[in-house]
Amino acid sequence: MSNWEKKTFQDAPIEIIDGDRGVNYPQKSDFSKTGYCLFLSTSNVTTTGFDFNSTDFISKEKDDDLRKGKLKKGDIVLTTRGTVGNVAFYNDKIPYENIRINSGMILLRADTQKIHPYYLYYFLKSNLFKKQVISQGSGSAQPQLPIVSLKNIVIPWLDFEIQQKIAAVLSSLDSKIELNNKINAELEAMAKTLYDYWFVHNDEVCKWEIVKLGDFITVNERSITKDYSQNEIEYIDIASVSVGRLESTQKYELTNAPSRARRLVKHGDTIWSTVRPNRKSYLFISNPKENLVVSTGFAVLTPKTIPSSFLYFLSTTDKFVNFLVSNAEGSAYPAVSADRFAEVEFPMPPEKELTEFEKTVSPMLAKITQNELENQTLSELRDWLLPMLMNGQVKVT
Repeated sequence: MSNWEKKTFQDAPIEIIDGDRGVNYPQKSDFSKTGYCLFLSTSNVTTTGFDFNSTDFISKEKDDDLRKGKLKKGDIVLTTRGTVGNVAFYNDKIPYENIRINSGMILLRADTQKIHPYYLYYFLKSNLFKKQVISQGSGSAQPQLPIVSLKNIVIPWLDFEIQQKIAAVLSSLDSKIELNNKINAELEAMAKTLYDYWFVHNDEVCKWEIVKLGDFITVNERSITKDYSQNEIEYIDIASVSVGRLESTQKYELTNAPSRARRLVKHGDTIWSTVRPNRKSYLFISNPKENLVVSTGFAVLTPKTIPSSFLYFLSTTDKFVNFLVSNAEGSAYPAVSADRFAEVEFPMPPEKELTEFEKTVSPMLAKITQNELENQTLSELRDWLLPMLMNGQVKVT
């Protein structure tokens, strides 16, 4: 960091709040899919903030039994065990009034008269913080950041007015990313509604021939071979894909790439994580870079004689997901064989309906991809600006 004033978390006006770990800590039987208080799990706090695709709740009675770890607006959640350093901000946009952290997280509560909560949030997202986490963390089999170590983290201490300006610059980028995500969600929902209307709730469906997906697609058609021409790859691993969304990619020299970076994709493919299919980690591939490579943990579905948009939305239906889940093997990390994707059965629509659906929905998928690419650019700009704003290399006025 620069020569600017610095403070440790222990000396800064930041309250570090642990979760309740006592005898009243919730057991598996205390959780339900609906309820009074959302009880966060590791899947809810990601590299990009909160993710509520999978949620567990506890009752008001159980919530009343717990003493610590309940969120207030403006709190920041930080994961401190297992996956260390994921961070999420609890503001008015979050749709839950009652939320508690689990035992692998802590809360950071800023004194808003002295430190801007968004400034603290962006610091926690920066490499300035992450480098210190690496040096302060402990535990090899189970990485941890104990509270005693967290107190030694150093934060650049700037005038409150400068903190506000930095937060405003960075939050404007996040607002644009958030808007793009909202547009994408609306486009995806619109396309899904059209799919259901034409191919699920259509009265003619009962007359269509039941076929197997393997007759119309290939699975894992292309992989890196010795004559692969790219020296650098852009890599998608399973952790980078959520429900229909690409969170990030990683760049590698081919010689240093992970051993699972082998699968090649092309425009119109759908990729599906074979591990824990209940998490619905799938993605539509649109106009990829020549050097885009995905993990062998994905099944790559390539359409042959059906439109790519139809294949994608077929693969997102509950019936499709339930087939994968029921055919997954293993207890800790249930996985489905890539061969199983070819066995999925579905009613084959007439060619006219398929062509019309592709014509209508394809532009929506293209717009979603365009917004995702813009978000990646904005995220890279934000991450580049973060340390430079905080150490004074870039001035805010």
